[in-house]
Amino acid sequence: MTGVTKRQRGQHVFDKIITGSIYGYPAAPKAVTSIVSADLFLIKNGPVRIRAILGHITTVIQTSANSLKLTHTPTGGAAVDLCAAADMTGSAQHKFLVITGTKANAIAASADLGVAVGPLATPLIVLPGKISLHGTHTTTGAVTWYVFYDPLTDDAVVEPA
Repeated sequence: MTGVTKRQRGQHVFDKIITGSIYGYPAAPKAVTSIVSADLFLIKNGPVRIRAILGHITTVIQTSANSLKLTHTPTGGAAVDLCAAADMTGSAQHKFLVITGTKANAIAASADLGVAVGPLATPLIVLPGKISLHGTHTTTGAVTWYVFYDPLTDDAVVEPA
């Protein structure tokens, strides 16, 4: 995926004003087919405000202890937790994995199938680097991850890793 042009960005701002959208730009989704650790998204060319990040469970997560969390690693820096870890063992197909934006709150599975509450209560500002999933054990299952963001510079973009 390439960067968004100024004209597209202007159209997006207009669309947000007209539609009342609070989600920002969607990055292309990232599918993960083994629930352990994986790089999900790359932030490039400048900082972004993360409005929402969620994982759609497309195949049930194996019933086996596996605490998951999301992290951000800025380019040249160390990983920082975006949420606390929680055990996602046996999470059902078509639920969503969600975070609140408050680092002390654990990642959680949505209460209902097919419904995720969003956006983040506390948007996250992140510098160029990567957003990753970290698990304590490898389990089966599949999750497609989505992120919605606002670029804070003209060239900032989020792409699947």
